[in-house]
Amino acid sequence: MSDTSRETISLEENFFKGFPWGLALVLYSLSWAWPLLRPNTLFWDDWVYIFNQPKSFLNQIFNDTGLPPWRAVLDQELLAVGYWTIPWLTFAMYFAAGAFLWEILKKTKLLTTKQAEFVVLIFLIAPVNHARIALVMFGYTTSYFFFFLAWMLLIRSRSNAIFVVSIFCFFWSFMTHSFLFFFIFPTAHFIFLCRDNLLEYSKNKIDLLKIFILLLLPIVYLWLRYFLWRPTEEYKNYHKVSIGGAQLGFKVIVVGLTMSLAFVLISRKSLKLHPSAIVFLLGSVLFTFGLFPYFANSNFPDVISVFAFRNDWGSRHLLLSPLGISFVLCGTWLLIPIQLRKMFFTVAIAVCSL
Repeated sequence: MSDTSRETISLEENFFKGFPWGLALVLYSLSWAWPLLRPNTLFWDDWVYIFNQPKSFLNQIFNDTGLPPWRAVLDQELLAVGYWTIPWLTFAMYFAAGAFLWEILKKTKLLTTKQAEFVVLIFLIAPVNHARIALVMFGYTTSYFFFFLAWMLLIRSRSNAIFVVSIFCFFWSFMTHSFLFFFIFPTAHFIFLCRDNLLEYSKNKIDLLKIFILLLLPIVYLWLRYFLWRPTEEYKNYHKVSIGGAQLGFKVIVVGLTMSLAFVLISRKSLKLHPSAIVFLLGSVLFTFGLFPYFANSNFPDVISVFAFRNDWGSRHLLLSPLGISFVLCGTWLLIPIQLRKMFFTVAIAVCSL
């Protein structure tokens, strides 16, 4: 039996091993099952783009805004069955993303099982992106699902066939353009896992080719978008990056990391790369980088608009923030005095699940 075959069998046998299914489902349901009580309800743009509109209308709108031809393929077929299908799938797919994250964390070797459980639970129940309940947001949902599925497959298997599947899933997820930027993290993760062997070119041509494909993938998507699904004149600025917004986003990253370093220094009285410090700093990077695309597109006009408590339509711009939030809270949990950690854990879970 080949090494690839043995690895594939091992992968299947250990998939989602140790994942806290019961606790995760209970907390996640408390946080996000309420839309299922009224699964045929319309919100915000649903009334404009879905209610009493022909089946093809939604896809045409998305095509006009510069989104790919497959943006509403699933949506319009599900809507033909019934409005209720999308809330149920949204609930299931965001939960599945948490299970995918569990597998991703198992390959980091940075967190203990208990710490990984904390990260995943917060990731699932963080009270952000309430706009996910709108039917027109299902494209965000599928992008979220496919992105974390692709990330998991990318770093959990050496199989070339699985790599091709992950590339397909990543490419699909790029229809939500913020994932083009967030793609930095799975690519960096894959390169990090290959780091020990990359210098031996003769033995690692396949890994180098995979890295090249990963680096090329966003460029290919943008090239295809420019030539095949460009936005109409009306929506030309819909996904356009502004210089002022990008500068503000960059400032948020710099200030966020500076404050994080200061917190680590105060907590540990040292900047030594202890795992707790790494977790907190990584969370800060993930959080601020997750916000950057929305600053760059001027969806966040200022910093206050990020931290304002919201469960409105604008919350869709916090799509990429749960991963950063979960790492920041886990890092904080590890940096505070041991006698306070149990209370912090309980309070964090309780507040996020309310």
